[in-house]
Amino acid sequence: MRLLTTDKERKIVMGSVKGQVSKTTRILFPLVITLLGGLTAPKGLPLLGTIMLGNFMRESGVVSRLTKASENEIANICTLLLGLAVGATMVGSAFVNSTTLTILALGFVAICLDSVGGILFAKLMCFISGGKVNPLIGSAGISAFPMAARVVQKEGQKYNKKITF
Repeated sequence: MRLLTTDKERKIVMGSVKGQVSKTTRILFPLVITLLGGLTAPKGLPLLGTIMLGNFMRESGVVSRLTKASENEIANICTLLLGLAVGATMVGSAFVNSTTLTILALGFVAICLDSVGGILFAKLMCFISGGKVNPLIGSAGISAFPMAARVVQKEGQKYNKKITF
């Protein structure tokens, strides 16, 4: 992030859009995305549908206890059980081999390229908007890595304490 952005760009404070999206839009969004995702990539529908179900539960506001449980306890239990199931069936010699290490290396390269691409696209958006978009935000959207957004937040606040993404 530091290599691809300037100090001036890292200090840009972006405006907030909270409250400008209607409740109907927030409820329809997961439904439409699930439908479009199912039509586009049917094999990915279980993952996409689960993610969108979480969004739908949160935005509907009628199952708050279930939403809180799914964010915390249920997610932790599922992660633990998945880790145990995979770990119990995995033999060390099957895991530590050249194919696995190649996949890990390619995954690392993919994450790096995703960050670079996001930052470069956000720099383009910053240029088009006349300096209203902080390029660091481009690195926050790495799929399945919520920690990326936290890292971007911390990095932005090193340069400007008012920054919140």
